[in-house]
Amino acid sequence: DLDEEDYIPSFTIDSDSLDTSEETATIVNLSNLTTTQYTITKSGKYLFTGNYNGSIVVESCKEEKVHIILNGVNITPSNTSSLPAILFKKTTGKRIITVKENTTNTLKDGGKDFGEDFDEAVICSRRSSLTINGKGTLNLEGVASHSSGIKVKQELKIFNTNINITAKNNGIKADDLVYIKDANIIVDAINDGIKTSKDP
Repeated sequence: DLDEEDYIPSFTIDSDSLDTSEETATIVNLSNLTTTQYTITKSGKYLFTGNYNGSIVVESCKEEKVHIILNGVNITPSNTSSLPAILFKKTTGKRIITVKENTTNTLKDGGKDFGEDFDEAVICSRRSSLTINGKGTLNLEGVASHSSGIKVKQELKIFNTNINITAKNNGIKADDLVYIKDANIIVDAINDGIKTSKDP
């Protein structure tokens, strides 16, 4: 049998996890984009505003930090797309999403079933851990038949944020760990509300 202590996660909360600052951020008005995918290939901070029928995809930046700040966005991929609204591809650096205080941000998937099982989420991090912070509101709607709200391959940490999730699969799934502090999370999901699948 396993003792209770076997289930206690071991990790650190560093300054990046709590960083909500906008200094040095590249500002992107999604309403001005003419393509259906905004690709991030360099490390740094990116502040997004506006409405977008497309996806934000972090393509590379291996072992580096990519910090996305959501400032009142509405993101829904095209209904012909099988991409999440935000996708962190096969990279292992620090990945942070800040939901700016006093803003409401609504993200959906396009409603089409996904080509790769692990991508079936509104926000997906294929390999790296993910931190979500900030005192704004994040509304996530998994429209596709197997879509979850958030899927993370490693650790998911959530600080302070207000998150509302509606999903056809799980609300939140992280393989290694889910840590939540001072956050308000409401989940309406067909399957599990919050799930982690790491073997003890």
